[in-house]
Amino acid sequence: MQIVLPSGTEIIETSSYVGNTRGTGNHIEIWVGVLIRSDLEPDNIFDYYKDYEIVWAVPIDENQYPEPRSYMTFPYLSGNGDRTGCFIVAGHYYPVTQFDIRRSE
Repeated sequence: MQIVLPSGTEIIETSSYVGNTRGTGNHIEIWVGVLIRSDLEPDNIFDYYKDYEIVWAVPIDENQYPEPRSYMTFPYLSGNGDRTGCFIVAGHYYPVTQFDIRRSE
């Protein structure tokens, strides 16, 4: 994942996870996320990153995330840091191979 920052925006931290992030099944996904802070209006951030799978404004209440955060770890959000102007830009990706070792008959 390559991320280009608009002016007035900084990266606070990055996070990644490899495993099964959604549902069940015999697959592995890679989740990669970047926590950014911007002086831009939310609509400008959403428009700037419109080609990314996930762009969330960071809610004040962690229970308001659109999906479970069990695999998203941003220590900054666990502390008392200022969340004003913070966004998560992220996506789910497949590993290089989906090699399946099950035997098919």
